[in-house]
Amino acid sequence: MMIALEYHGGQHFKDPVQVREDIERRGQLQAAGWIVIEAVYRDALHPGALIGRLASAFEGRPGS
Repeated sequence: MMIALEYHGGQHFKDPVQVREDIERRGQLQAAGWIVIEAVYRDALHPGALIGRLASAFEGRPGS
């Protein structure tokens, strides 16, 4: 299983077309077996929770 980290910048929340494309891409990745972790600007300022989510995803992977 693969893990993807997607960052949603300001344009993500201002552009409905971008939001729709992001939702579709996330669905395609998940359907292909990816774990998708999403991040926003706040995660960069306080990365502890993001690191925890990433660690949990890695720990949950088969073969870990």
